[in-house]
Amino acid sequence: MAQNNGNGYVWTPPESTVSGVYGHGWEITKRYFLELFILTIIVSAAWIPIGMASEPHGMHSAGRAFLKLFAFAYWLMIFTPIDFGVLYGFVKGARGQSPDVNDIFKVTENYVHVVLTRLVVSVIVGIGLVALIIPGIYFACRLVLAPYLVVEENLDVNTALRKSWDLTYGRAGTVFLMGLTAIPIAILGLLFCGVGILFSMVWLSAAFASFYVALVPNEDVQKPAEPVAADVPPVPEQNAEPEIVAPEVVEKAEATEEKPKPKRKPRAKKPKPSETESE
Repeated sequence: MAQNNGNGYVWTPPESTVSGVYGHGWEITKRYFLELFILTIIVSAAWIPIGMASEPHGMHSAGRAFLKLFAFAYWLMIFTPIDFGVLYGFVKGARGQSPDVNDIFKVTENYVHVVLTRLVVSVIVGIGLVALIIPGIYFACRLVLAPYLVVEENLDVNTALRKSWDLTYGRAGTVFLMGLTAIPIAILGLLFCGVGILFSMVWLSAAFASFYVALVPNEDVQKPAEPVAADVPPVPEQNAEPEIVAPEVVEKAEATEEKPKPKRKPRAKKPKPSETESE
């Protein structure tokens, strides 16, 4: 159901289908492009040290091992919180709210579980990829919502993984098709001198955030705040209206009413004949 989020903008919740989430993601990208683009630049810039440390040239084995260890620690402790904070900004956009750079700091409320969630999901998916690849793809599809849950709802690792597993039941195929659709979109972005890849990243992130919003509707966020009623003194109860009596009944009652009897004057006492009166 469409909802008015203010400023004349009518927000419509997305459908949990491939076309539904990509269509909703496209609308969100157009509306909040600048805000989401800035978030995408931030997370892309945060990835640069990892890319530089992952391909050391002309270094001996000890230095290469140190850089690898540094890249892993940086990826887990610094890049992951930034990445999850950017995901939260995209979730706000998918819910029809304006994203903000300060959304990145939302992860500070649940930093430990943010880091542990990324680590546990990576280990599970990695083990699955080693086991004939297909299990890893399946695990990745079922746990795709865990990062959103742990950052928006401040869930712990176990709860976030379990809830993501439950929400994606029967929808792993949808997530897989979303991933396949992302490939041509990314390639199309690379064709525009490489700059278009940033625009593609905005659209793809908005689409996956829309998928999360479609499965996890937040009623407190989506519904507009109800106006608080002013304190009004209680209205005193009014007396019941007098019963209306027909005029005929009133006249009859008056006619049958007993009129007060007039008081009788006391009679004068007759003098008694004297006993000594002669005959």
